[in-house]
Amino acid sequence: MCPNPRPFLLAAAFSFLSASSTPSPALPSEGRLSTGRVTLLSRARHDDYAKATFSFEQATRNEHGRDGRWKDPELQFGSGGDFFDVHLVTDDRSVVVDLGERPLEDPGPLPTFPAWKAHVTTRAPAVAGHLYAVHTKDTDSDHASLFRVTELLPGERCTLEWVCWVPAPRVERPGLDLLPGIRDRLSVVLDDAIRLDRRAEEERVGRLGESPEVVLQVRTGAQGGNRSRLRLDGSTERLPDEMNPRELDFSQPPEKGSAPTWFAKVGLVPADRVLVVESVEICAAAPGDGNGLGEAAVSLPCGEIFRLQDQEGPVRLRLEGLALVRKGEEDRVAVELANSSAINARIHGRLVSPEEATRLEPLPFLTSPTSGGEPRAVLQIRAGAGGGNPNRLTLLGKATPYLDRISYEPLSFEKPVSMHERSVGYTSGLRIPPGKVFVLTSASWTGTAAGDSNGHGEFLLKVGGTVLAHVRDSKEPVQGAWSGRIEIRRGEEGRVFLEVANSSSGDVLLEGGFEGAR
Repeated sequence: MCPNPRPFLLAAAFSFLSASSTPSPALPSEGRLSTGRVTLLSRARHDDYAKATFSFEQATRNEHGRDGRWKDPELQFGSGGDFFDVHLVTDDRSVVVDLGERPLEDPGPLPTFPAWKAHVTTRAPAVAGHLYAVHTKDTDSDHASLFRVTELLPGERCTLEWVCWVPAPRVERPGLDLLPGIRDRLSVVLDDAIRLDRRAEEERVGRLGESPEVVLQVRTGAQGGNRSRLRLDGSTERLPDEMNPRELDFSQPPEKGSAPTWFAKVGLVPADRVLVVESVEICAAAPGDGNGLGEAAVSLPCGEIFRLQDQEGPVRLRLEGLALVRKGEEDRVAVELANSSAINARIHGRLVSPEEATRLEPLPFLTSPTSGGEPRAVLQIRAGAGGGNPNRLTLLGKATPYLDRISYEPLSFEKPVSMHERSVGYTSGLRIPPGKVFVLTSASWTGTAAGDSNGHGEFLLKVGGTVLAHVRDSKEPVQGAWSGRIEIRRGEEGRVFLEVANSSSGDVLLEGGFEGAR
């Protein structure tokens, strides 16, 4: 970065004086304008990704942001010629537009950003004096930038002057020393560009109604490890351009080698509303094929709520919880598949006002409980050799990274655990209602803790601060029961867990009741 770029300031001052007789533009409601100058080296010439890429939002060309964490790059120069690329990460749907020879400080109204299409709207030739507009959009970002090429040495490097508008209140960062009128004008131009893009997207996709009906259906064939995606905003990856005219048939398993197909009922969240997702009905199969493991997953803005890996299926279940989807977060509601897999996800919820949304408490998504009877929960794990790393599963279905997968059907313990098998867990789950405590009155368990050449075997069952069972390196089966009273308050579900290590297993039943919190 170069401080105090004098040529830019002179041009900015001249533009400001020439426009002083016109009224100042109406300022956007919220946002932050960042500015600066950067030189990028050709990636093909220097083979240095960090110095060939730049993040407008983070104001750095380094691969790490100012807080030291990895940040998605937004612009790359010189990969296969003197071109700018903006499609740089897996979930990227950014676009770039060459506006021709224009001054950065007074670009005039911007055209509507084009709909995302790989290799069509994600690359532009680098030309000295040209101005470019970029809409950066992925699961972490949604903002607009302008940059102008002030110097270009073909095949070697280019220097850019840039501005970035993030439509959210943030701390201003130092950059180009723009006069106030110039800053206001650029803020309005970029804010309008984002608004126009949203309006065009609404015309293409439509809005959700007051009783939203969302359907995301995909069937894939062999993919070679690449994933297909379908999102709430109607965008797709590695799927045909044309949607199937009718809902897909899930009565038959996925055909290996068949062409992918999809169907969707989607829409955008209205600007004055928030989508509250309360349940998701899922039918999925992920048998995989010769290209790799099968995979089917569902994600919401709160994170991934379902993943099926390498299972024939079909798995049918209903997940209940609470997650909020705000305007601009539609691309974070998605299904993802790989290698001869299929999924039918039906999302149910309602639209509420932003004020009401602030009063709602997010809830993790668990399998729908069976009706009737006293509260009960099942925790099950089978794990082969793990090198001593713990395989833990909590009351809410949260697992340590060492657990390979979560099963959505109870596990079978007829065969002994082999050190060569992957670790898998199952939980029926138990959510404690607001204003209640779960009183555990009885528990029973069976399991093994044999261990193997990778390390000790272990079986650990813990409820709150109480260890109910802990066995290491036992050739004998683990078995036991407990009765008494342990109170687990809402928010403490993570302190109830089963943990095993190295060719061990566990099958736990917890029973009790709900009482009013004191």
